Parts: sequence; C-alpha cells; structure tokens
Amino acid sequence: MARRIFQYRDLDAEIRARDALEAYFPYYDEERDLFYNDREDGICQFLQDGLDRLFTIGDVRSTERFQSLGVKRTIPLNIGVSMENNLLDLKVTSDEYSEEELLDILQAYREKKKFFRLKNGNFLLLAEQENNAVAELSMMLDTMQVSLKDFVRGKMQIPAYRALYLDRMMQSMENVYADRDRHFRSLVRDFRTVEESDYEVPEALRGVLRPYQTVGYQWLRMLDHCRFGGILADDMGLGKRCRSLRCSRLCRGTGCR
Repeated sequence: MARRIFQYRDLDAEIRARDALEAYFPYYDEERDLFYNDREDGICQFLQDGLDRLFTIGDVRSTERFQSLGVKRTIPLNIGVSMENNLLDLKVTSDEYSEEELLDILQAYREKKKFFRLKNGNFLLLAEQENNAVAELSMMLDTMQVSLKDFVRGKMQIPAYRALYLDRMMQSMENVYADRDRHFRSLVRDFRTVEESDYEVPEALRGVLRPYQTVGYQWLRMLDHCRFGGILADDMGLGKRCRSLRCSRLCRGTGCR
C-alpha cells in the first residue's frame, strides 16, 4: 500500500513573495513564466530595498553577475591644490573613476537625476542628502566659476586670492581628500595670522590708528606682499582726513592732534 506524501506550502509567504515581485518587477513574460523589469530606475530601487524585502520572506538565489551589482552612496575624490605665478592649480581625480566618468556624474547630478549608472554596472545615488561628495564638488566648481569643459581637461586654474575661501570649502568636504602644496599652505597660514605679522605701522600713524584699523593696515600690507589687489572698506576710517583743509596728516576726522 502506497503512502501518501503531503507537501507543506506556506500560502501567506507565497502571496507576500508574489506581491514583492510584482512591486519591483511589474512586467510578466508568459512564454518564460517570469517577472522582469528592464528599467534602470526599477533595478536601482530593487537593489536599494527590494532585495532585503525578499530576504525577509524566504531564501533568495541569484547569479554571480547579479551579486556583483550594488548601489553606492559616495565616491572617493581627491583634490590637489598647488600655487604658481599667483594662480591656484586645481586638480580633481578619483582612484576608481576616469575624468570622463566624473564629468558624466556631475552632468547627471546637475540635471537633477536620482542616480547614475556606472560603467561597472553599479548605481550611484545622486540626491544631495545621499551623496555629499558629488554635491560638494559641484558646489565648489560653481563657486570657483570653473566650467565643466575646464574640469574635464584635468587641470583648472583660479586666482590665488580665492585661496582662503577654497581652503575653507575643502575643510568642510567630509568625503573628499585634499592635498595642498607648501606654497598654498604658506599663503593660507600668512592670511590667518595677519595680526601676528611683522608689518609695523608707520611712525606717522602710531597712536592714530585704532586696533581694528591697525589690522586693516596689516591686511593691506599682506595683500601687497602677495601681489593681490585690495579694496579698503569705507567704514574702516583709514582713508579719512582731518576736516581742516590745511591738514595733510591722517587723523580720526575730528580735528588735528
């Protein structure tokens, strides 16, 4: 007498699995009896959360090629800065991606695309809250007025007077490695310590300038030393003369001393 074998089926799990498949693979091939999705945005979404959802339902088997796919949320970037002839040479590179692919990534980000399909098949998320490195690089290029055309050439030049602002930006870029040459570091250090510089106020102005005006004078001397142009703020009072037309000395504008 033959024994009847009962095979257990978890119908609830099957329904959940089918619902998950239909959510991420909305197309059905009747001939091959399979669900599929040939849209890149759908594949990216499935890699982000769909696969984990299926794992909560049951075992998931996949090919080695599929297992090699993934979603990246940042990319390694290196920014090199050197100074020569009063110009800052800015170079952006990546150990994993070519300059041409970096350019394509930037263009996709500026077109407000949600992701970018890398040449290796992986997906790179581009939303600002997801990928700070790309967002920060794009903002830096815009701020420094560097075009994408100049960027793809691999080496960009910006005026040296923007050194302080560029240094501050690079310090705030958490996902970017910055390499500054000694000339750039020396320039930034000199500006940060301008109040401790050896620029002494001329004897004719000693006892006349207020402390903040002395700093303004030292700042101008620093600009001159670096061969930068400078503009003296009108409210500093450094350029005011005595109300008396006969006075040729700088004073505080309230009368000769």
